[in-house]
Amino acid sequence: MGGGGSGVKALWNLPPRRLVVPPMNDLRHALRLLAKSPGFALVAVLTLAVGLGANTTVMSWIRGILLEPLPGVPDQERVLVMGGKSRSGDDRSWSVPDLRTLQEEWHAAEVVGVDMLTLSLTAGDQPEKVWGSIVTGNFFDALQVPVAPGRGFRKEEDGAPGAHPVVVLSHEFWARRFAADPGMIGKTILLNRHPFTVIGVAASGFQGAQSGLRADLWVPLAMQETVIPGGSRLDSRGSHWMQALARLRPGVTMKQAQAALNGIAADLGREYPDTNDGMRFLLFRFWNAPMGPSMVLMPVLVVLASMAALVLLLACANVANLLLVRALGRRREIAVRSALGAARNRLVRQLLTESLLLAVPAGVLGVVLALGGVRLLKTFVPPVDAPVALAFHLDGRVLALTAALTVLTGLLFGLAPAIQTSPRRIAPVLRDESASTLGGRKGRARSALVVAQIALSCLLLITAGLFFRSLGRGGEIDPGFRTRNALLAAIDLFPNGYDEARGRVFYREALRRLSALPGVESASVAIYLPLDFGGSSSTNLQIDGYVPKPKEEVVVEYNVVGPDYFRTMSIPLVSGRDFGLQDDEKSGCTLAVNETMAGRYWKNRNDALGGRIKLWNEDCTVVAIVKDGKYQQLGEPPRPFFYMPILHMYQASSVIHVRTAGDPLALVPALRSEIREMDPYLPLSAVKSLREHLKISVFAQRLAASFLGAFGLLALVLATVGLYSVIRYAVSQRTREMGVRAALGAQARDITRLVVKEGMVLAAAGLVVGLVAAVGI
Repeated sequence: MGGGGSGVKALWNLPPRRLVVPPMNDLRHALRLLAKSPGFALVAVLTLAVGLGANTTVMSWIRGILLEPLPGVPDQERVLVMGGKSRSGDDRSWSVPDLRTLQEEWHAAEVVGVDMLTLSLTAGDQPEKVWGSIVTGNFFDALQVPVAPGRGFRKEEDGAPGAHPVVVLSHEFWARRFAADPGMIGKTILLNRHPFTVIGVAASGFQGAQSGLRADLWVPLAMQETVIPGGSRLDSRGSHWMQALARLRPGVTMKQAQAALNGIAADLGREYPDTNDGMRFLLFRFWNAPMGPSMVLMPVLVVLASMAALVLLLACANVANLLLVRALGRRREIAVRSALGAARNRLVRQLLTESLLLAVPAGVLGVVLALGGVRLLKTFVPPVDAPVALAFHLDGRVLALTAALTVLTGLLFGLAPAIQTSPRRIAPVLRDESASTLGGRKGRARSALVVAQIALSCLLLITAGLFFRSLGRGGEIDPGFRTRNALLAAIDLFPNGYDEARGRVFYREALRRLSALPGVESASVAIYLPLDFGGSSSTNLQIDGYVPKPKEEVVVEYNVVGPDYFRTMSIPLVSGRDFGLQDDEKSGCTLAVNETMAGRYWKNRNDALGGRIKLWNEDCTVVAIVKDGKYQQLGEPPRPFFYMPILHMYQASSVIHVRTAGDPLALVPALRSEIREMDPYLPLSAVKSLREHLKISVFAQRLAASFLGAFGLLALVLATVGLYSVIRYAVSQRTREMGVRAALGAQARDITRLVVKEGMVLAAAGLVVGLVAAVGI
């Protein structure tokens, strides 16, 4: 023993030498060591790859939805969403005169107006439904989107109404529908049976200026009456129907632009008090805009990003623990190298090289996993009659962030083991005088980490369970109508050349035919679906006998529906009657109000029946009071709502509703056959059951529940790996103690019980902490 001690001292007293080793030697040495432990390397790489893949996936979602949701538009950090607020604080879209005023007087930015619409394209024998956008003439110039072949819109093409029927195609639509034929430039296509000249093709990748939606083509705003029914909307300052974007001019900040915008809004309020008094014009970044997919997905993506980051931290902690366990066998090697003159930073560099060697392939594998993950969100998109196009891809920015995260990860999980396993005191290591228990500050820290891992996995799983339970309870909430045995199908009569007279005839005949089909209980139409994205409109009302409070706006949401609508949707009538064929253009205006509206605007709710309402300069009579329903969200509080008959207030675009006695999808062939007999060129779209449609109302909850559950299971796996590494470390540290116990008569089962007990204590502590945290959730 004495000789061994003096040998150690002699070795320690050797003059220090600095070994200069090229970094490539570090790399070769690290490769040799990892090749000797392929199982350890595989577990470490897979653990890190899952964490990095989850973070890369969520980063691509955040970029594609919240930060840069408009593919093909450069410098999106300078593009802002424009919103309006009424005097009462309600969201407002834009009128064309207000947009024109901003384009002329607001010098801080270029303003672009846009609205989505459906069109009937005739470029051969069979018309087809396409999705287009009507835009202001500066659309492509302001967004800096190239148009080639051909050109974009000119200023004069946005002037005189109806004078310039021109159209720009999207690159994807041009390639799909016209085989990318350059000869299409200058040719004529029929949109809503009107000739339009193709003047250009937008740059590849550009899909429009409304985030989350894809446009096939664009027409100038001056062609509004040709593509949108209902007369001109170009001169009415009170007609709010467009969305707007603004590109800040060079050198202008968002704060400066908002200040100038406030001044213009105040001037318009004084100049046009009937339409603009109290109106506010606001600027938003894409991530906090009050419309579009960001409004629904922002909270979910923030939660998922936080959970993905925590999962990566757990992965780093687990790999660090595994490296610590593995490094126990290398302590003598490291101590000898240090005694022979290797500097401390030299040893740390060697160990960090090994950790980075694990992180790099994990990062590559994480990117491979993310290639599939970026498309995963699209599988959760609910069935909607809209060209949903969420643009997710791993571009240079996302890959650069992943590369930086990979390096940071390698340093994070490699630094602590590197510092702890390059000892300051070499002699005890060479004498193999290691600690014999799990205790001590480092052991407690590792144990606390495992407890936190188990607690987090428990918390995630319980949270996911709560989301799934809310999904189940969401199905139990009464939406105000019966969800079973109802079929839906969207139609649009205007693109096929129907005027109001022909449209009313079509509705009457279609409802007569569909109601007569075997198995059909009733049929109707409506322009909006309940619990849909943007499922209603609102308007100002003047109610006889009701005196608004100072600065109160009587603005109420409404739907336009067909005969027998309440019967078809199984919406209970409180009093009055359903709409019928007699509620047409020849009769007086009739309305139905819900219970909340009746109770708010009449002293006695029953007095609403027969009440008079002035709507768009027309006197209307309330003929029904119906039960409250859910119109936008399942969890919304009761709100005023009214209905008006479509045969009186004609609308060309609507959704057919059919109530059946059995499976509604079994009626689809008969429904298509009847509509085809009436008009073989009229397409049906978004054919689905009402129950399938209601998936929209729980879209965010279903997404959150699924991914939180996946992250919870992943965290549980990582916690298990962490628990294993800590127990293994403890066993390796207590080898001498266990040998003494065995020598004194302890059986194998006693030692096993001792080790399992330590693991169970950590697991129980993690469960308790997780359950306590879950109480708050």
